[in-house]
Amino acid sequence: MSVGAARAVAGVGGNVMSMMIPGGGLLGAAGSAAGVFAIFAVCGFCLRWCFAKCRQCWKGFDVRAFCGIDRLFLAWGIDKHPGFFIMITVHSAKDFRNTSLLGKANLYVVMEAKYESCKTMVNKNAKWEETRRLAVPQGCSHVKLSLMDRKSGPRSDSLIGSVQWSVDKHFFKQADKFLNVRKEHKLHAKDGSVAGQISLTFRKVDGTVDDSDVDEDPLLEGLDPDLHPALYGEVLNVMGDEVLRNLQGSRKVKVLASVLQGRLERRKSTRSLRGGGAEVFAAVCQLLPRGSSDSEPDIEDLKRKAQEKGWAKDYVPKKWYWCLWESRKEFEKDPEDPDVMISVLSITSVHRDTAQSNYFSFKYKNSDGKSIEERYRTIRRDREVWVDGLELLRLECRLLKKSENDKLAYWRSRPVGEQMDAWKAELRLRGYSDEEINEYYNHVLMQSMSKEERERAAGRAAAKEGASAASVNSAASPGTGGPQGSLQSLPAKQPQPSVEQPVAAARPEPKASMVREVQPRPKAKAASRSTRSPSPTRVPVADGRPRPIGLPGKGGSLDGRPRVPQRPGALQRPLLQQGGKGARPPTTNRPNRSGA
Repeated sequence: MSVGAARAVAGVGGNVMSMMIPGGGLLGAAGSAAGVFAIFAVCGFCLRWCFAKCRQCWKGFDVRAFCGIDRLFLAWGIDKHPGFFIMITVHSAKDFRNTSLLGKANLYVVMEAKYESCKTMVNKNAKWEETRRLAVPQGCSHVKLSLMDRKSGPRSDSLIGSVQWSVDKHFFKQADKFLNVRKEHKLHAKDGSVAGQISLTFRKVDGTVDDSDVDEDPLLEGLDPDLHPALYGEVLNVMGDEVLRNLQGSRKVKVLASVLQGRLERRKSTRSLRGGGAEVFAAVCQLLPRGSSDSEPDIEDLKRKAQEKGWAKDYVPKKWYWCLWESRKEFEKDPEDPDVMISVLSITSVHRDTAQSNYFSFKYKNSDGKSIEERYRTIRRDREVWVDGLELLRLECRLLKKSENDKLAYWRSRPVGEQMDAWKAELRLRGYSDEEINEYYNHVLMQSMSKEERERAAGRAAAKEGASAASVNSAASPGTGGPQGSLQSLPAKQPQPSVEQPVAAARPEPKASMVREVQPRPKAKAASRSTRSPSPTRVPVADGRPRPIGLPGKGGSLDGRPRVPQRPGALQRPLLQQGGKGARPPTTNRPNRSGA
């Protein structure tokens, strides 16, 4: 090869190298290395993101969620327990290591059960009093809790300490010692040393984890365990093992009133947190309305107002109040005499404090219509219990009030006959007879009348009884002034034949005993109406049905003598027979053919 050819090959090689390395020379090699490194960095970041996503998907993947495999695993004994829910109340932490370089650590707690997790809010004082709901899936062997310190910026949160519990041991075998009890648990660092102590309370929720579309009825209407986990756990403690579902109305209000009891620190309405408040005991009670907590309820005035609204005369409706006492002892000593009482219906709104996680407040309107704010600090209890409970209680009391007003307005608009029919039907269902219902109705009617109205009603009743007695006397004696064949001139009808008196016996002349047998009936009714109590004593009889004493029934008469049973086939004639249109008396005045 000649020298010219060698130079040509070297020139081509140099051109190729210059094309491959931008910039040429040493600077081009450095730029190419930086570009290659950037490419590898981007690829590494993408691979890490892909691996993290795959790991997350694999962590959340559960073969038991497909085609009823969870039931097969339970039947084959692979899994010992089905999935369930637990309520974890995080109270406080102490003796932990401060991992923050400046100031206090931003602490929060994370609870994990396989691929399910939940966490609390960030708090620097290590006092949460928060309740979280955690689902423990089937096949989960341990429940883990970690105390974390949140870092600002790109730095990841640091682990202070963690603790875990066995599902089979603590939640099933030792459930009576582990659940529903506030306990202190030790936290351990990564090296195994003790890193602090945390106070927790575990509660197990009845029912299994179900991913079907059929939703279970809540304990209380409007109480969602996912939205109100803290209140849900407290309601479970109050209702006990015999859990009813979807309670509403007055029963729901009573359950919420049982939950909303405890110690609070009453603060001023200002936003300043300096200075302490007074510790009080708060409770929701049903009391008689009164002007203020220092005054006594005016019963007569309350009865008058209730009667004006449509209630019964002697009925005084009670109202629900937010009440305060100095201590629990004062509450137990006299629960009907609080130091402060605020009507639940007057509460307009309930608020959470955005600056402190253990403060809440509510606003209400006093008798003058002025809006007043009440602020409280919780003591060893989750703030969400008070906030959610008061909100549900306030809304339910308003619904109850509206339904009562609608019911009263409806019945006031109905005819009197329809109201009486409903009233009598209710008393019949309770086992009262028609005689007792009429007697009690007359008594209530007389009590609701004024003195003048009662006197006029008594006069009309006496006149009616006198007219009926006069008509009976005129019918029993021979008529002298009336037209022939009239009812006044008719002789008295024959008494009913008994066993001692044959059917074909001659009809005797009217006697005074027959008249006496007819006359006492209306008088006995009048006497019984005035002397009988509104609720007569009810005694059982042989057939098991209660009957009031002194009320004429089967086998007795008004004067208490037993009735003589009629002979089968004997002729029975009434003393006075009232026929319909065209009917005539069974006997008429006939002339005496013997000439007597």
